[in-house]
Amino acid sequence: DFIIELNKPEVFSSPLYQIYGLSHYSQSRLINLFKQYIGKTPADYIIELRINYAKILLSKTNYSTLFISNEVGYSSYSHFITIFKQKTNFTPNEYRKLYYYGSNLEN
Repeated sequence: DFIIELNKPEVFSSPLYQIYGLSHYSQSRLINLFKQYIGKTPADYIIELRINYAKILLSKTNYSTLFISNEVGYSSYSHFITIFKQKTNFTPNEYRKLYYYGSNLEN
């Protein structure tokens, strides 16, 4: 099932064109079906998955924010920070300071 696959970090961190390729529908058909059944575009859904996974990594690991940015599928660190702040109202570093559950945080 496409949605089940899409929710795997190794899938949603891939480039969009690769993700669209997992479906047997054309990109435009997939977008229309997704909007009809999920209520948002695949791209918006993927952004949510990426940001939610980044929040988990920020709160439970001491990986660098640059590493996390790459891990969740952003090749541009500044773009990751911009999207993260738009979705959470925090920068990744601010989020980590508020929600980190580990020890020995280096910042």
